[in-house]
Amino acid sequence: MKVDVQKKAEELSVKHNCKVTPIVFHDEEKSEDIIGYIKEPNRMTKLRVMDKAMTSPVTASSELFDSIIIKEESDPRFTSEKSEDDKYYIGGTMEAFKTVEIAVNTFKKK
Repeated sequence: MKVDVQKKAEELSVKHNCKVTPIVFHDEEKSEDIIGYIKEPNRMTKLRVMDKAMTSPVTASSELFDSIIIKEESDPRFTSEKSEDDKYYIGGTMEAFKTVEIAVNTFKKK
């Protein structure tokens, strides 16, 4: 399964002309995987999310997730409005925020 998910992410990366990352959650009750795909956000989107995250980090993550989830390729539970699917939506938002990475200056002044 892992190889298939990664292969599909690579195919979607080519199709969308950006890095696509899979997100996989496991439903213990049904013993099935919930698979989604998110696109790498562009620089301006990352900057907007970082600005908004200063005051509303969860809302910022949610807006980012909504803009980068590839809905047509992802399990519908990621975008479902049903309360029982909230855990997948919220988990997806947290994974979306991880796409915003920054470098840390390691130079030390004396």
